[in-house]
Amino acid sequence: MYILLFVATQSPYHARLKNLAIACPFNNIRRASRAVTNEYVRYFDALPITAVQCPLLTKLYLGGSQTISVLADFLALDRTTLARNMKPLEAQGYIAVAAGQDARERIVTLTEAGKQVLQEVLPHWEEAYAAVIAKIGADSQATLHNLLVHTVTALK
Repeated sequence: MYILLFVATQSPYHARLKNLAIACPFNNIRRASRAVTNEYVRYFDALPITAVQCPLLTKLYLGGSQTISVLADFLALDRTTLARNMKPLEAQGYIAVAAGQDARERIVTLTEAGKQVLQEVLPHWEEAYAAVIAKIGADSQATLHNLLVHTVTALK
């Protein structure tokens, strides 16, 4: 029996790829996002909405009815993705979508059922938040918050 071992020679791209894999904001933000999402999913598993749907409903609760364009901008989503993500919420009766002042504009409103589901979800959201803060630390959370707000603002 022969065992053939290959020793990979490092290409000229090896160091560049390694540096990007380690330092790239895209990679690191996506990894952090998945880790946080996985933590939140545990708390939202048995609820009628997902953790990902909470910011949309919360924006409508706090700010009142909004156009799809305003919501998309706030959530950093394109209008098509937002419209697709809103369909289950509309089907469940948590939001209502109506025509705006012109044929292209759509206005999104939080319904009474949407307000009720937010009240149901709130304690679970608070628990998920507290669990994440307990794991990363309050100081790290404050720094992370500032960096993320800066990043979103700078890249708009």
